This record gives sequence, C-alpha cells and structure tokens, in this order.
Amino acid sequence: MSLNSNHAKSILFYDSDCGVCSASVDWLVRHSEGRVVPIAYQDESTCRKYPGIDVGHADKGVQVIMDGGAEIRSDARAIAGCLQLTPAFRWAGILIDLPVLRIFSQIGYRIFAANRRHVSKLLGLQACKFPPRAQP
Repeated sequence: MSLNSNHAKSILFYDSDCGVCSASVDWLVRHSEGRVVPIAYQDESTCRKYPGIDVGHADKGVQVIMDGGAEIRSDARAIAGCLQLTPAFRWAGILIDLPVLRIFSQIGYRIFAANRRHVSKLLGLQACKFPPRAQP
C-alpha cells in the first residue's frame, strides 16, 4: 500500500443488480468519505474506459482500481483495499489483507459471493434479477 492510499480515490466495480452488493457499496462510499467511487458492471460504456477490468467477473465478485490506477485488485483483496480507505475501518482492511489471513479472506469471500442472491433475499434486499452468465 502506498503512503498516499488514504487520500487517493479508488474505483470500485460491482454488480448493481445485486441487493447485498449495492448495499455494501453504499456503505463503503459513505464510510470512505468519497475515496471509493463506484461503477456498476452494468454501465458498459463506462467500464470500457477501463481495459484492465474484466466485466465477466461481475458474477464472481468485485474489482477495484487502487491508487489512481497503480493496482487492480479483485474479490477479498478489493474489499480489503476499499476498507483501508475508510478512516474507521482501515484496521479491518489491513487485517484481512495480511498474507497469513488473505487465503481465508478469499475463501470466505468466495462462499459469500456464491450465495449473495440468497443473502440478498434473506436481508429483504433486491435479489439479483438475472441468473449468472454462462461461462464460456
């Protein structure tokens, strides 16, 4: 993490069709004090401006462009990077991104992402209208 990461804006790509994803992104935006800028995978014209972003990843998880383009992270590492931009939860982002815990964070993220439609329904949030895209 660079010394300027607390002040640089990072761009978070997420599935806006998923209720728990949208609620999580809203929370991150509020707590990051504008340091996390969300872009929905569904906004194809904007996503095309970022060639390093894999739009097909929308069914699997989030991606973030950190520090103005210095690094692209996916899934648990993306969440860790975004949490590091929140003053109150920076510690959590650092913790889950520690090499020793990173593998467990990723496993937990994968389990959660695979069940996000069910989690959205359980929480009374919009539950992804569309089924996952077929993998080529």
